[in-house]
Amino acid sequence: MYDIVFAKPIPTLVTGDPSEALDAAEHISVTSTPFYLRDLKVGNDGVITYGNKSGKITQYGFEKFCTRILGIPKNFSKTIPRDLLFTNINRLQKDKSGEEVVVLSRDNDEIAAIVKSPYDECSYTDVIGSIMDSDNLNGIILTEELLIVRFNFSEIVVSDSSTKDTVNVANFLFSSLLKDTPLSLVSGLYRSKCYNSFIMPYLGRMKAHYFIKDHTQRLLRFSENISHYDEMIFESLKNNFSSVFSSRRLFDNEVVKYWKSLNRAVGSADADKLTKMSEETRKDLVTTVNQRNSTNKRARLLGNAVDENVWTSFKAYDFLNDITSFAQKVEFRERLQLEKIGGDIIKSMVLH
Repeated sequence: MYDIVFAKPIPTLVTGDPSEALDAAEHISVTSTPFYLRDLKVGNDGVITYGNKSGKITQYGFEKFCTRILGIPKNFSKTIPRDLLFTNINRLQKDKSGEEVVVLSRDNDEIAAIVKSPYDECSYTDVIGSIMDSDNLNGIILTEELLIVRFNFSEIVVSDSSTKDTVNVANFLFSSLLKDTPLSLVSGLYRSKCYNSFIMPYLGRMKAHYFIKDHTQRLLRFSENISHYDEMIFESLKNNFSSVFSSRRLFDNEVVKYWKSLNRAVGSADADKLTKMSEETRKDLVTTVNQRNSTNKRARLLGNAVDENVWTSFKAYDFLNDITSFAQKVEFRERLQLEKIGGDIIKSMVLH
């Protein structure tokens, strides 16, 4: 784990009241200042000097700087000794010295994030203000790095012999002050069984037009398009969800695919726990699937028959349940990653 004192994150707000979200958003703002990478000085204590200012950076901002600007993997930066980490940071800064970046600083000179240039994001107050009168606005999650607004409009009931669950069909508006994602509307699902549990398969996506430089006009055009967003795909969901998903088991290649996604999100130990596999069993399964994929690739090139994937004992619904339940126990960004994986499971089960 990092041996660094980071700037404190801004607390997460979860609310159904857009006025409360708007009030909170007024206290979340950043100043964007462009620099060349060579102009930043990163101290071994994690304090960053930019121009004539210096300040601590948030853990989120530090990880984003390491991964997206310098290319240092998150798991690597978290586990190596601090002196070795900063040796790598300084070396990579020299290698990329001419790269243009933007420092996003708070009013107290602390750094929320360092992102690639250019930077042209709308404020959270403008985004929330543009949609706060929507009749189907159903929930808001607000952090410094991400704003999620949920527009709910349908429900699907999933039942089997042991459980009854409700999955709500919704549109999710995403905006990121720290350039994590463009202003966009994503069609997806969330579950009523887990409190504030989002599941976000990208069933459809609509992005704001960033070529419209005037933020007011960009938001106006985006808000107009929301009301015309195509919802036909959800008829298929409502017809197929319960019958297909409640009994669907996973193929071995799907288990490996989702294990790899979980590994990237939470590490191998928790990924093994979620898939209920020992390290040895998981390695054997990965080897089997990789060998079959390699053999099938050659067979396809030669026009020969390929080996089929093998059913496992994993029920898709139970697997999803384990992921979203575990997601409630981790910090916000990891929770979103896990629930997106859950969403990918739904998308592959129901829509394909």
